[in-house]
Amino acid sequence: MCIPTFTGSAGPLVGLLQWLLALVELHRGTESSEEYLARLPDLQKQLQQTNAFGTNVPRFVRAAFEMRIPFSGLPGQIIQYGQGRRARWMESSFTDETPQIAAQIARNKPLASQVLRQAGIKVPDHGVVDKIESALYVAHQLGYPVVVKPADQDGGAGVAAGLESDDDVRRAFQQAASHSRNILVEKHVEGNDYRVTVFQNEVIWAIERRPGGVTGDGRHRIEELIEQFNADPRRANRIHAPLKRLVLDEEAFAMLRRVGLDEHSIPDKDRFVRLRSASNIASGGTPVAVFDDVHPDNRQLAVRAAAALRLDLAGIDLLMPDISRSWKATGAAVCEVNGQPNLGQTTAAHLYEPLLRRLVPGSGRVPVAMILGATPNDSLVKEMETELLGRDLVPGCHDATGVWVENDTLMQGAVDGFSAGQALVRDRRPSAVVMSILDIYMLRTGLPVPRFDLLVIAGSQLQVPRGADDNQRKRWLYELLALLLPACDGEVITVADSGLDIEGLSHLTKATWLREPLEYGAAVRRAAEVLTKADVAYSHSPNA
Repeated sequence: MCIPTFTGSAGPLVGLLQWLLALVELHRGTESSEEYLARLPDLQKQLQQTNAFGTNVPRFVRAAFEMRIPFSGLPGQIIQYGQGRRARWMESSFTDETPQIAAQIARNKPLASQVLRQAGIKVPDHGVVDKIESALYVAHQLGYPVVVKPADQDGGAGVAAGLESDDDVRRAFQQAASHSRNILVEKHVEGNDYRVTVFQNEVIWAIERRPGGVTGDGRHRIEELIEQFNADPRRANRIHAPLKRLVLDEEAFAMLRRVGLDEHSIPDKDRFVRLRSASNIASGGTPVAVFDDVHPDNRQLAVRAAAALRLDLAGIDLLMPDISRSWKATGAAVCEVNGQPNLGQTTAAHLYEPLLRRLVPGSGRVPVAMILGATPNDSLVKEMETELLGRDLVPGCHDATGVWVENDTLMQGAVDGFSAGQALVRDRRPSAVVMSILDIYMLRTGLPVPRFDLLVIAGSQLQVPRGADDNQRKRWLYELLALLLPACDGEVITVADSGLDIEGLSHLTKATWLREPLEYGAAVRRAAEVLTKADVAYSHSPNA
């Protein structure tokens, strides 16, 4: 069984698995399980606290797992997808090709508007304020209705649209000020709210964001319709919930008063009662896919907006009457460009896999060989390096002398296998990895890669704690093999005179097991052939 996780989540996950195993044992006996069940909420809370923040990361990780692209967590919620020269980094939907300047501009809404306007793209008129009095002054200058929102936040936080009075602006200012000191007051543009997602100068998805509200049936009160609306299992207030619930709060009551209703009113059949001024999914809105309806001129407008900010992946928010008609005929305004868009899963769950396929070269893997039990003076790794270089591969290497790529030393001296492997797959140069297992440290850390291609049994030399006898040494060696063999999906070869007879463990792996030991030179050539063949296979995308 394989459970994908990150280093920070490993401890809580192991605790939860131990709890499950203990619970199974209890059910086999007659003891009460109430005490164990009472611990579950704390275990879930610990695991939840280590989860990646945001909604994009879990879905990218799930897509990578299903595509068998290796991934690992880096500090700061950054995820590496792939290994070595085929690795890419992402922070949510930021990629390692997203310019920092572009990201900073996109997050600063007034600055982004200026850049878009200079590029010839229509944006709403606006003013930036930090006091209620200034907000009211700008609203009067622009003329009602207006929009009030934080000037430097994403995700729809603190946005209020369609404001038509000073009281509306005052309430909206207080709400926006809880998210930022810098508040944007902009002219409200009539039209439907569309989010168009652009990736590498191509529109890959589009939705209409319909505001949170309920549709009357002529029989139920508004408060009852909200309960029915929230009964959708996709709606919750959890951070990873695909849709959010509607609540009767101050904004909802204000929207109802505006149309002469309250929570006890029974709206006519098919009458839509709007409860949110903005069309954000985060405040209870509903996304509706319109990708097939987008007019070619509107596609080009969205691509131009992303290109104006130099963004490789962007969410373009368009306000216009109908996305199926050209903006040249109906008019349109770009009200926002999100440089780190939430792709969502209600209508866009299918996007994560093709995005990764376009970002990560091939399968993301580089061929990896692990050499077990070589003596400190053994030259096997260096000879394999020479053979691979002759086959136009750039191996990252590890033996008793250190870790290196070509002539560049990364770490000197004795380095444990986990640290060495992690350093090599994080380096952007290696097209293959050849590493040694010199001690039993991996029994504590686990493997540095989820799968590898070649296991070379070179001997039984392992550094073990002082005082260990031959039986302990042998047990640790077989525990290491029990860890390694299931993760090997290429070949297992044995060097002649290794002194090990481990054919009895062949049932632990699906790898091809060469029964006859190979002489030293033959083992080096065979290893290079296995890794070269794997490199060719990994140059192709999975499921392509």
